[in-house]
Amino acid sequence: MRRLAPLFAIVLGLAALQPAWADSRVDKARDLMKTSGAEALILRMIDQSLASMMPLLRKSLPEAPPGFFGLAEEEMAAGFRNATSDIISVGVAEYAQAFSEDELDQLLAFYNTPTGRKVITAQPQLMERVAKQSQVLGQRVGEDAMKRAIKRFEAGERKP
Repeated sequence: MRRLAPLFAIVLGLAALQPAWADSRVDKARDLMKTSGAEALILRMIDQSLASMMPLLRKSLPEAPPGFFGLAEEEMAAGFRNATSDIISVGVAEYAQAFSEDELDQLLAFYNTPTGRKVITAQPQLMERVAKQSQVLGQRVGEDAMKRAIKRFEAGERKP
């Protein structure tokens, strides 16, 4: 094990040495997330997650004393706010890994065109409408699947 310690130190040291292009890609990925609206979308998703978690929490803890849920919501909101930069950093890293520097340049150029700005403006509403329609579709698919499963079960079919 002692022989491996220097090797680990070398590997960790090499991992810390990032080429200049990596920093450039990370910077461009960060710019892309801001320019494309991805960062704002992440912030909206965090707010929506919190809003959807609270009813589930209330339902799962019906015996909670009065005043608990207000504190829980406050703490969760603070936790999400504190984690926001980490969440965005994860997104930046994913963009930097997924796209070359040239591709990031092209994406940034696109989002700075009139069409790109229109995508940024329209996308949140489009995604919201798609999500709502998908929920309705998902509910229908789920109900139909349950009816078929009940029918199969009543016919004597079993599956562990």
